[in-house]
Amino acid sequence: MGKITRIVSASLLAATTGTLGFNWSKWITPLVEPEYVLSDSVQRVQLTPGEDGLRERVVSWVSGADRSGDSLRLFCGDSLLFQSGPFHKEIRTHGGVTHVQRVTIPSLAAGLYPYTITSGEGVEAYRDTLVIPSDTLQTFVLIGDVQDTWGDDTRPVMDSLYRAHPDAAAWIQVGDLIERPHDQYWRRYYDAFASVAPRIPLITVIGDHENEAGLMYDVDDRWEYVFDYPDNGPEERVGHAYYIDYPDMRVVCYDSNSLFWSIGTQRPWLERVLRERRDHPFLVVCAHHPVYSGTKNRFNPLNNTLLGPLFRRCGVDLVLAGHDHIFVHDRDPDGGGPHYIGLSTAHKTYSVQEPERHVASESGARYYGIMTVTPETLRVAVCREGGTLLDSLSVSRKGLR
Repeated sequence: MGKITRIVSASLLAATTGTLGFNWSKWITPLVEPEYVLSDSVQRVQLTPGEDGLRERVVSWVSGADRSGDSLRLFCGDSLLFQSGPFHKEIRTHGGVTHVQRVTIPSLAAGLYPYTITSGEGVEAYRDTLVIPSDTLQTFVLIGDVQDTWGDDTRPVMDSLYRAHPDAAAWIQVGDLIERPHDQYWRRYYDAFASVAPRIPLITVIGDHENEAGLMYDVDDRWEYVFDYPDNGPEERVGHAYYIDYPDMRVVCYDSNSLFWSIGTQRPWLERVLRERRDHPFLVVCAHHPVYSGTKNRFNPLNNTLLGPLFRRCGVDLVLAGHDHIFVHDRDPDGGGPHYIGLSTAHKTYSVQEPERHVASESGARYYGIMTVTPETLRVAVCREGGTLLDSLSVSRKGLR
């Protein structure tokens, strides 16, 4: 689709769905990134999973200078198990320069693995430990929009969740991880997730706030190169849409921001990877925009009319989303189909529209979920910050379709 056609199409979509509301200038006018200078040291270490979410890990780190001469070393006890130099990418933005280094670690057995990042001169620059959980029970921490600004601080929430679940298989976050694609907000993210990012892998999707302002939804290069997800997505959305497999669950993530001009490739891909579930009894789908919106003046027609019925036909068990800055639990109008859970872990909150039509809902606080998966059952508990249980669901293993 040509650029002019895409701009006109996006304008019509915004006008007809109300997704931009009255904040037109906020989304069309680019915000200039303030100047920044990163130090040359190893910083902002981040784990992501490979296609085998239980066993494979990717480690990235950021610096103000080229550190392609670094070496990542992984240990099992006192024995060196793996060593590799990194992939390197220099990213230049209006505000400054970021160097991303990244190493893919091959399949690991369950256990704790200390790792170090060593400079080209052999000086240890960073040390931490990653965990590979059991293949019989996995715990996942579910996080909504974050978007920390200088007046917000989600770090106490994240630290508390990490202490409660230090051996989680992954954290799953539903987009709008940052307020804007600027270094100052990336710094806020890494501050908030300091206890989690270098130890437990993050599964996330692209939200509207990870994109440069404007109608074209150009995702920030720092998102693309730090979060190195499997190359198993549809053409032109590789790394933005992807799936990750666990022993009893397939997690499928798609890019809901670009659906208006990528529905022709994303929908067939979604149907294929959902039907090709292999021997995974549970299917979980993640995107930023919900199928059923729970706030006023928000409606996502492509999600609702084209993807919602597909998820039901393919036997999806759980659909996770954010965007609305509330907690909401929905089902299809007849009470069947997937469980639709919307979460927000941000300081910013909106109001729930028509709370009586939802299975459960609340607004005005930060929310998170804890999902546990065994060969027989998928369970989710949704809590308010502080641990108050608001809602729970349980899905039993069904015959594979």
